[in-house]
Amino acid sequence: MLNNLTSDTVMMNMKSIFARHGIPEVLVSDNARYYASSKFQEFAKSWEFKHITSSPRYQQSNGKDSANRELQAFVLLYIKMAMSGVGLGDSVVTTYDTKLKTKHLLDALVLKINKEEKRQIVTEQEFECGTLPFEELKKFLPPKEPRYVLYDYNYTTENGQKHSKIILVSWSPDEAPMKEKMIYASSKDAVKKKLQAIKIEVQASDLGDLDEADIEAKLKKI
Repeated sequence: MLNNLTSDTVMMNMKSIFARHGIPEVLVSDNARYYASSKFQEFAKSWEFKHITSSPRYQQSNGKDSANRELQAFVLLYIKMAMSGVGLGDSVVTTYDTKLKTKHLLDALVLKINKEEKRQIVTEQEFECGTLPFEELKKFLPPKEPRYVLYDYNYTTENGQKHSKIILVSWSPDEAPMKEKMIYASSKDAVKKKLQAIKIEVQASDLGDLDEADIEAKLKKI
């Protein structure tokens, strides 16, 4: 429960929830003062979710009723989140399974969230095998937007054997809008669950995080 029932406190806690679970398409609440405020309406507009009140007008209540209202609103929020999560497009799964995981015809598959297609994760770029050394990948990562990259990483084991394993690069640059970073962070599980054979994840907020020595050290431990 929130101890300080103000719009600012409610919004701060909602941002924390959004970071873990994603931004809902719809938020249902009662007409409590912190939901009915102009500040909260601006918050809903800027974060692009629809706010619906379940009661026609605000009614005064004691602290217990207020806490119950708050709990009801957050339960409804979780339900709506579960129904409106970001999905992974079928074409992405097909491309990954046939071209990258099975036949190794690609060096990399770059994915983005297309908000115009009901928040679907779609393919932005495909790089054919032998065309994109890992160091060159950095040139294709937007400086102010998150991305997911599936990369077929080639390395040499301690005993000199050549291997390749698929890694997931979760690119979330510091200069990206906080809202976008939250959406990508909360949607990452959809990628990892549907795209099998990902061996390690590399989280990067700047290009210096994409250190090949660290990546190879992790792969050699598998």
